[in-house]
Amino acid sequence: MALRIPAAPRPLHAVFTLALALALVVGLTAPQPAEAQSRTLGRAVGAAIVGTAIVCATNPELCGASGSARGGGGIGDAVGLDRTQAMWVQSGLQETGFYTGAIDGAIGPGTRAAIGDYQLAVGDPATGALTGRQLNDLVAVSSTFAPYANDPVYMFNADLANDLDPDQMAQLQAALNNQGYNAGVVDGAFGGRTRSAIAEYKALEGLPGAPVATRRLLAQLTGMPAPQPDSLQFVAMPIEPEVAPEVVVPEPVAAPEPAPDLSFDIIGITLGMSEEAVQAALAAEYGAGFPYERVPAASFGGDDMLSAGALAVQPAWPAPSSEQFLAFYDDARPELGMIAAVRMIRMPETVDRAVFEAQVLPGIVDKYGEAAMFGNGGMWVGGGAARMAARADANELMGCGMLRLATIAPAADAAGALWSAGGGVTLDPRSLGSVATDCGQVVSVDFHESVIRIAMWNATALSNAVVAPAIKF
Repeated sequence: MALRIPAAPRPLHAVFTLALALALVVGLTAPQPAEAQSRTLGRAVGAAIVGTAIVCATNPELCGASGSARGGGGIGDAVGLDRTQAMWVQSGLQETGFYTGAIDGAIGPGTRAAIGDYQLAVGDPATGALTGRQLNDLVAVSSTFAPYANDPVYMFNADLANDLDPDQMAQLQAALNNQGYNAGVVDGAFGGRTRSAIAEYKALEGLPGAPVATRRLLAQLTGMPAPQPDSLQFVAMPIEPEVAPEVVVPEPVAAPEPAPDLSFDIIGITLGMSEEAVQAALAAEYGAGFPYERVPAASFGGDDMLSAGALAVQPAWPAPSSEQFLAFYDDARPELGMIAAVRMIRMPETVDRAVFEAQVLPGIVDKYGEAAMFGNGGMWVGGGAARMAARADANELMGCGMLRLATIAPAADAAGALWSAGGGVTLDPRSLGSVATDCGQVVSVDFHESVIRIAMWNATALSNAVVAPAIKF
């Protein structure tokens, strides 16, 4: 599914653009309660970015359905669970000996009874509804995560809910503030600013999983060992019988089939394209006459591998649904074409992270595919060998890098967003040089301060990997 937001009306997009404009006008001006108005606006933005399919998936009542299919989690659980997450809970209960039913993602009376028994065993009230700590602990010992040690970055995917008490939450906020991530007032309360700070920290550090405040994240920030789940005490460790060693002649093991290399695009623009081809594609997307500027590395924070940058700004910037596109090249290696790119899409301020995750992110996942995805829709790895290595050891993802932008105040108009006007976004110097492994093509997505940022880079070029030249035989 293509992730597109139309700019000024053009013949191919006129009907779609009018629909988006009417949706936004109705959503913002029709008299209705604030909560309903925000929901209407979110639906309009979801439709504009990822199309009808996502609107139907996240708002089934609009498409004739009675509700979305979920695995359940119960009204009283710390967070609502989708079917896969509910299966993780059932698997964790099974691994700890409290559940013998089917692993089907349906949280029914049998699963609730098993949850109650587990709660009594760990010394908690038997409510049948999972707290954040109980939820994270059960998921951590499920069959999905049990094969991993407790400290790899992959285990952050097992943290689904907040599990800190107010004192620990205050420690987390203070640690985030001390490291330059604005978590706001250190008050021990989990609010939007703390959530955004966690999301930014995890994005820049290459940590997967939802932006939740957990014991694992607190340990990471303070340099402490990862906490052991309470449920680990109930997991029976197999006892190997003492038998005489048997001499076995190993059979030859066939090497696993290599994973295919994948390539990605952003609005039809691919890595390796010449600057002229990129400009032509942007003209088709943004319309004629969009502000465009090309500068050397010193103007955008580049280095010897990204020696030139080009910035294109949609004329409507910074209006909601407008965007900018950055393309990076190395003049010393023109044969590589575009080495990296970043697309920035500005959303209305009322589109918060919850709306983004519910109505926008599914469309991005559909576009780039789940097979290459790591974390909750944060990174996609195109290199087949790197993808296989990361599946075996999540720490391998760190070598793929994380290309990020420095945070700046948005310009008041498109022309003011150019570098020559004193504007223009710059690369975050912490992210340059973070690419240490040849991961092929890599894509990352984050949402920060009402802006969706989709980055794409050639890890082969940025890691200085030596590639044998193609030879005709």
